[in-house]
Amino acid sequence: MSGQGKRALVIGGTGFIGGRLAERLILEQQAAVRVTVRDWRKAVWISRTSAELVPGDVMDRDSMSAAMRDCDTVFHCASSQAESGGYMATNREGTTNVIAACVAAGVRRLVYVSTVAVHAAKPGVRLSSRSPLLQSGRDYSDSKVVAERLVDAAHESGGLETVIIRPTYVWGPRSSLFTTRQLREMKAGTFKYVDAGLAIANAVYIDNLVDALVASGASSLAEGRRFLITDGAAYTWRDLFEPYARLLGIGAIPSVPSAFASSRWGGRAVDHSGTALGKLLGERSIPVRAVRRAVKMTHDRLRKRFVDSWELNKFAYNELADIEEARRVLGYSPRHDLASGMAETILWVRDQLGFELGLEET
Repeated sequence: MSGQGKRALVIGGTGFIGGRLAERLILEQQAAVRVTVRDWRKAVWISRTSAELVPGDVMDRDSMSAAMRDCDTVFHCASSQAESGGYMATNREGTTNVIAACVAAGVRRLVYVSTVAVHAAKPGVRLSSRSPLLQSGRDYSDSKVVAERLVDAAHESGGLETVIIRPTYVWGPRSSLFTTRQLREMKAGTFKYVDAGLAIANAVYIDNLVDALVASGASSLAEGRRFLITDGAAYTWRDLFEPYARLLGIGAIPSVPSAFASSRWGGRAVDHSGTALGKLLGERSIPVRAVRRAVKMTHDRLRKRFVDSWELNKFAYNELADIEEARRVLGYSPRHDLASGMAETILWVRDQLGFELGLEET
């Protein structure tokens, strides 16, 4: 979307992707932006902008309807776990509520932020926007498959324009999964590469992703389509994470070989111990608490040696994803390469995490 007078709603605008999208819609598109807030404690960052903050939870259809009043475009970026039902509840019931509210409010277009995980990529298979949706058995990715099908059905019904954006692995300032996590693990001595970090990362810098999101809200050619979004470059995981290690003054980093049976076994052991630990969280009885401590100790020991099965497959996947659909239809051309994105990221890390990470001021 573009131009003054256009009102956009960003659901999930207190988060990493939604927050940066809202900020740039205001600063660069001169859009009137409304942001839903489920937890006001997380609204500190977005409150620095001129966005209108309103209460809203995708599990509450009435709050979605109120938030969408007079909105032209809705960007659905929310995907945290519901208090009951986990990701499946958020992404199935929540997306159902969002779609119904969009239709009732007369919203022109819904842009849904999905994930590359809906493809459950297998080695040797090159991903593109046309790759099939596959169930993986993981709550998060399977719930996104369900949500995408709901969005597609809404478009086919003729009552709502829709676009689906599938980001890959989003890095940059404020990224908890592909920036701050790696820095903290390196600092703690628990970070490990898979296959020496030599596989193609297929990651996407946050502002490149936001460029694609903004274009998807405006392009008449994008209606009813879905787009895989990466940085469009063949840099490796080592290329992406090595600057973090240099920043921290860390030399050699251990690696887990994905092809070894021991790595696969270890990954499954991490999976099972993590699942068991999750089931014990919140239990307060003394016997359960004792069991939980034992399970956590086992899980932590396993995590020091192995990575879970999902991460093992993710970091071993070595095919360059095809983003030609986004280039052709959206006019998407990644403006930030690895070097420029990393320069901005390191500046942010020094400013926001310097004390925590023990970085000297320069």
